[in-house]
Amino acid sequence: MGLKTNKVIQIFVCGYILSVILSNVFTQNLDEQVIKNFTAYQTKSGRKLWDLTAKQANIYKDNNLVKLKDIFIKFYDTKKKIKFVISTLKAQEGKINTDTNDFYTIGYTTVTNYDNEILYCFDLKYISSEDKIFTESNIKLIKEDTIITGEDLEASIDLKKILIKKNKIEIKNDTPKIYADKVEIEKDKKITLFEKNVKYTEQDLTILCDKLIKYDIENIIYSEGNIKLYSVTKSSEKIEINCDYSKYYKQDNKIELWTDKDNKVYVLHTDTNNFETEVFSDKILVNRNERKIYFDSVFLKQKNNSILAQSGIFNENLREISLDKGKMQYNTDNYILTFRAEKITLFLDTEKIILQDSVKGFLNL
Repeated sequence: MGLKTNKVIQIFVCGYILSVILSNVFTQNLDEQVIKNFTAYQTKSGRKLWDLTAKQANIYKDNNLVKLKDIFIKFYDTKKKIKFVISTLKAQEGKINTDTNDFYTIGYTTVTNYDNEILYCFDLKYISSEDKIFTESNIKLIKEDTIITGEDLEASIDLKKILIKKNKIEIKNDTPKIYADKVEIEKDKKITLFEKNVKYTEQDLTILCDKLIKYDIENIIYSEGNIKLYSVTKSSEKIEINCDYSKYYKQDNKIELWTDKDNKVYVLHTDTNNFETEVFSDKILVNRNERKIYFDSVFLKQKNNSILAQSGIFNENLREISLDKGKMQYNTDNYILTFRAEKITLFLDTEKIILQDSVKGFLNL
């Protein structure tokens, strides 16, 4: 039977003090000590950084790694005068490096912060000098009513700043859902950044882009880079909008879309009869409450006719496009008709066009 002892040791590492309380020590041989109810803590400038408990620890002679079983660690906020737990870590197995005070968990691991946000992962490491955690495993992060899944994570120990580097990230609540190759979360600023192959989905709306930023305080979704916005109307019409930038005001349920200086926003509108309307505009506003799309400086193409106009509105409920101060050109095999009018209305169901107010027409044979 091993020899049972009790002692406290302190290890000084780069200005830190690692205190290890050894109780219930059983010496099996000279090269190994098995410790039941192992406890350790780290301090700096008199303040505790963390404390650790484990049901069992194996300490080896001439080895700076201590093997641990059933680990529980509390991390503290060193900026506060009172002792405040910012997060806790649980794991079935792990190791601690007594030279660097770094932890390495083996297998299933959870980290829970003071807001009760929970990270689930496998094989996590804590780097003491950076006060960060890292894992290359699949992860799940639960934040209030949101679930984030992904792979290859780097985060602050309090989960305020999170970077997920690989695979797909999905943020779920009721709606929306967001997928991306990379996500970075800044909890203090309440900002989430998505990059590479971003897909945002919400009911009848889908946005594809290179970069998307979710501003929680302002309740705004900002997108940029190769944007494709898809929307389905109540009558099952499909609307596709291509642009460089967009800003979705969630509270007002409005979306602004625009492009770089010399480009035009491109809209492809297709109805159920495969009748297409293409629209190019300097700027577009989608009002999802009114079920309308507003255009500035419009160029519209539709079968045999094209229209230049100062502004326009697509009314989903009436299924019509109204254009102000327009010039329309109608092409046939034998002639070209050109009209000018203060107002031009296109009816998508019947393909009928009405010109009103100060109408002028020209015939070119």
